[in-house]
Amino acid sequence: MANQIPVCVYIDGFNLYHSQLEGHPVRWLNLQMLAEEFIEPGEELVTVEYFTAKANYVPWSPDRITRQKAYWDALDLLCPKLVKVFGDFRVDQKTFYDWEDFNYQTGLRAGLARKPNAHDVAKTEEKGSDVKLASHLVRDAYLDRFEKAIVITNDSDQVEPVSIVHSLGKKVILVCPKTKDHKLPREFTGRCAFMLKLHNAVLNRCQMPDPVSVNGRVIHKPVGY
Repeated sequence: MANQIPVCVYIDGFNLYHSQLEGHPVRWLNLQMLAEEFIEPGEELVTVEYFTAKANYVPWSPDRITRQKAYWDALDLLCPKLVKVFGDFRVDQKTFYDWEDFNYQTGLRAGLARKPNAHDVAKTEEKGSDVKLASHLVRDAYLDRFEKAIVITNDSDQVEPVSIVHSLGKKVILVCPKTKDHKLPREFTGRCAFMLKLHNAVLNRCQMPDPVSVNGRVIHKPVGY
């Protein structure tokens, strides 16, 4: 529509999930509806870029790949402006040690000949999504794809790219998923137009129906979502 202000939305999927979605029944989230919550009259939503990673198999959650696929398939049916941008999901075997007799005041161990307790664990990490979000945000600003950007994250690694886009005269709104104390990250102060807290009421409003049914295709919400 003519004279509409173009808006692009960038969602840090890993940060959003671990900050506010994990363990809560709001994971059946319509990401385009979430983006539209922050679109004002006279603005046009151009795209919603969702930075995420494909889950790998892990023995403690063997159905995670199936659950993620159901969620993404539902998003594909209901969110025509959503673009998924993939990082890498890694599962690394790590060995951690603990010293039962370690003195944290002196920094010394009482029994130097004593071997530590070793624990082999699988450490999961998402790699590359934060760098891709920063790159896409700065690229799109220079290409004039938007006049306003909404960035959904509380990750302080995004301070510099947000600051760069802000310095170009673009309006950047930071929407912050909930932290333990739900305080706004002070690192972004003065680096963006303003910050907002992402409230649970917004997430509740943006849930997809169960099931999602479009043109004869039916997708049910996974258990726990």
